[in-house]
Amino acid sequence: MKIAIKGDESRGNEIIQILKDLGGINRMNHSGCYINYFYYISSDDKTIAWTCVRPKCFNVYTLEEFEKEFPFKIGDKVITTYGNVGIIRALTPENDEIPYCIETEKGYIYRHQSELKFYKEMKEERNITLTLEKAKEWYKKGGELKEIALQAYSEEELTKTELPRTWKEFCENYPVKVGETWMGSYDTIYSATMTQSRIYKNWIPSRRSAGAHLALIQLEQLRDCWRQGWIPTPGNNSYAIKSIKKDKLEVCCFCSREFLSFPTKEMAEEFLKCFRDLIEKAGDLI
Repeated sequence: MKIAIKGDESRGNEIIQILKDLGGINRMNHSGCYINYFYYISSDDKTIAWTCVRPKCFNVYTLEEFEKEFPFKIGDKVITTYGNVGIIRALTPENDEIPYCIETEKGYIYRHQSELKFYKEMKEERNITLTLEKAKEWYKKGGELKEIALQAYSEEELTKTELPRTWKEFCENYPVKVGETWMGSYDTIYSATMTQSRIYKNWIPSRRSAGAHLALIQLEQLRDCWRQGWIPTPGNNSYAIKSIKKDKLEVCCFCSREFLSFPTKEMAEEFLKCFRDLIEKAGDLI
């Protein structure tokens, strides 16, 4: 990081401190306050030096310009775009592209300033100010909302999926959302218009899914009618309608119980011919 900073009459000590943070040694006890001088680190022995001629081989900044391009200082607590929290320990003069060395719980990492934000300690207040459920929602939306979520929770917490172990847990943690449906009388499909409690068990994820379940109900009645009391038994051959290759419906021989299984291949093929539209509508429910 070959930089030179123009002297500042009132903030010269800050210029010298920046150069010290970059590894410079103030052997000549420069004050950094002469406005006609440019201060830099000598490549020979890391000595902080000055020149009254604008150095061509350096990136030259005023103090304000440097602070704008490099907003973080040694000791600042930051959070990366990937949710890593740490303390800036050094500016790395040997790396022009990734100037910040950050100490995290997992070790040292190097990041560009565009990947960093100031970390605001919110963990002790997170249960009051931001719930985990809301933080997960913000995290998925990205942008500034994602950054706020990462300030309150770790990325592992925000991406971990807690699967329900009981029906009660499912109802408590996954309320009915807008767009979910249920079937009423005369095959009518109704949609939820607002988020609500999942009290009843007959909610279906979407209208398309409701249509598939309705087709499944019809197929079960038709299948039992065609079977005339016949029931497949494990270990004995039966002929079932399945989607085997590229969603292509076929009749295949099985030794296990399948939903649309019949005692003969001819019966299965005829059933497929008659009710293909319902079978396709039921889709992966079969």
